[in-house]
Amino acid sequence: MFFTIFLNEIKYWFGRPALYIYILIFLFIALMMSGSAAGLFDFLTVTTGSSNIVNSPLGITGLFGGLTGLIIFLYPSIIGVSVYRDYKSEMHTILYSYPFTKAEYLFAKFFSGIFIVNIIVLITGLGIALGFVLPGTNPDIVTSFDIKSYLDIYLIYILPNMLFMGAIVFGVVTFTRNISAGFITVLILLIFQGFLVSLFEDPDKRFLAAILDPFGDSAILYYTRYWTVSEQNEFYLPIKGVLIYNRLI
Repeated sequence: MFFTIFLNEIKYWFGRPALYIYILIFLFIALMMSGSAAGLFDFLTVTTGSSNIVNSPLGITGLFGGLTGLIIFLYPSIIGVSVYRDYKSEMHTILYSYPFTKAEYLFAKFFSGIFIVNIIVLITGLGIALGFVLPGTNPDIVTSFDIKSYLDIYLIYILPNMLFMGAIVFGVVTFTRNISAGFITVLILLIFQGFLVSLFEDPDKRFLAAILDPFGDSAILYYTRYWTVSEQNEFYLPIKGVLIYNRLI
């Protein structure tokens, strides 16, 4: 029954205009952010240029980090709503009388929401990649496409965040049966991360901040903070030590 519920939920979302609106919004923002980073709008301002490669692994991570504050609101909007709408319509009392367990129902709801958010995030990644090569961008600060950069960022940075924060929001909405609680949870996570970012400024507390950061930004910065421009342009994400501990926690 897991797959029946899962596929029915996917079918529901593909029939909703909201999904396509989310996709278009995030695709546009991603295109503009990466295009701007690559010099698309430099003609509008007086700039001195940069020697940083904007689509380096670290550069791409930075762009996704900038989008995190928006992506996180997809969790209550999609993952939370997946279970909330059954509570709102009182359908859950009827559904629980069907021959499937509550665990099957909840897991199907959760992972279908993760699947839909994942589609939006992957299209956002495509938008970032395309934005770097838009007409008018500066080829001097854009290197060739490297699939490993995107895979590392997805597997180490994006997917763990999606599963961890999605589970928190889903759990809160399921427990409270209130979608507003999901959005409040997102705001609390953002405030907590802001606190850890300020904590990271203290050299004695950087390790703690890097370990506890739910987004993983401080864990990445823990290793990349003092990279030279050449290292920022060439090195992949440092998948070791603090970053691994952060992702496991």
